[in-house]
Amino acid sequence: MAQALGQFTHINELNYLASRLSELDPEELLKFTAAIAHGEYASSPEDLINLTHNLDRYELYPVQNAEEYGLWLVDELLALEVPEQVRDYFDFEAYGEATAINEGGTFTLHGYMLAGPEPFQKVYDGQNIPEQYKVFRYPIQQKIVVPHSNRSRDSPRPKRP
Repeated sequence: MAQALGQFTHINELNYLASRLSELDPEELLKFTAAIAHGEYASSPEDLINLTHNLDRYELYPVQNAEEYGLWLVDELLALEVPEQVRDYFDFEAYGEATAINEGGTFTLHGYMLAGPEPFQKVYDGQNIPEQYKVFRYPIQQKIVVPHSNRSRDSPRPKRP
């Protein structure tokens, strides 16, 4: 996330992101962190803000590597039936790895992250921050009025004594 947030990120954008993150429950925060590691939509503050609005698009499975994923697919999701007499010879790691490659998923510190088929919704356009997230508002520019003197612009300046 640090790569997405540079030193020139606007304070209002940071506040928008911080406010969105504070609204997430612990499970959603794990999903958010794993989605950043997954690498989609994690390269700018705009991406991160939009990511908070799209967490339901992602699945986070409680496995750390290809072997655990293969076992989880067989035992929990029942994606493949492996007879008991064959289990000792079945390569769960290869099955998990092949499935992850085909799905486009990523193993992260928080589990296996998989993006669903739903399109990513762009809620924030990178320009228009909702009013409730604005910390800093630019002051209204006032026109500076210079008092007029009685002399015209072309009249000579008075001489100094």
